Amino acid sequence: KLDPHFNDPSGNHVGLDVDSLNSIATSDPSVSSQIDLKSGKSITAWIDYKNDLRLLNVFLSYTDPIATTKKPEKPLLSANIDLSPFLNGEMYVGFSGSTEGSTEIHLIENWSFKTSGFLPVRSNSNHPHNVSDSSLVPPLAIPRSTSRKRHRHNLAIAISCPIIFCFALLAFGYLTLKKWRVVKAKKELKTEQITGLREFSYRELYAATKGFHSSRVIGRGAFGNVYRAMFVSSGTISAVKRSRHNSTEGKTEFLAELSIIACLRHKNLVQLQGWCNEKGELL
Repeated sequence: KLDPHFNDPSGNHVGLDVDSLNSIATSDPSVSSQIDLKSGKSITAWIDYKNDLRLLNVFLSYTDPIATTKKPEKPLLSANIDLSPFLNGEMYVGFSGSTEGSTEIHLIENWSFKTSGFLPVRSNSNHPHNVSDSSLVPPLAIPRSTSRKRHRHNLAIAISCPIIFCFALLAFGYLTLKKWRVVKAKKELKTEQITGLREFSYRELYAATKGFHSSRVIGRGAFGNVYRAMFVSSGTISAVKRSRHNSTEGKTEFLAELSIIACLRHKNLVQLQGWCNEKGELL
């Protein structure tokens, strides 16, 4: 931390703060290492903490733009402190900055973090930072709450995935079977259709009846409604009967009606022109 207002020597220093703005230890790099933190040059820092020795060392050096920057032999700042109460099993390591209204540019080109060899330390001292007690206790057992939660999570995934897959497979099979039945019924209807009749498209009949609008209804029967259809392309007017049943349920009645009407010839009866079996409709 760089701030001369909290027991710090100057604006060019390195300070160690723990839960406070007041530095526990400070060092001026311009005195010991001839480093100016405000020079604008790239600087490499090493922060080493050895928990068994309760020792934190900070090293600074100007970054070598060509070769690998060498770590200085002597630390810029060295402090005896026990950080084990502040270093948890899971925590975040990062950077923060504040200029208190002024303007500065801080660039972190790269960084790395390594940890190893931590031993739990129990201290009898009430001091919040520096600890002189060197007694060690046996390693504490790692809490199993995290591992148990992870195990339950993995178990839930292992059970739910096959169930979801089975439901998806059943739904896919049901939709496929339903579509296959519709296609089969349509093919059977085409093979059994009365010869000489035209197969109209659903789009054509839909347009001729204005979307089967209620104003075009000219008759109602037990098996469906009859609509007045006007074909703009040919200028003819026809009657379109729309069955109440879908292509699978009313296939027998539909074929029977087609067969009968196709054979009828009378001046008071309209002649059958064709049929349609699309979108699950019988027309």
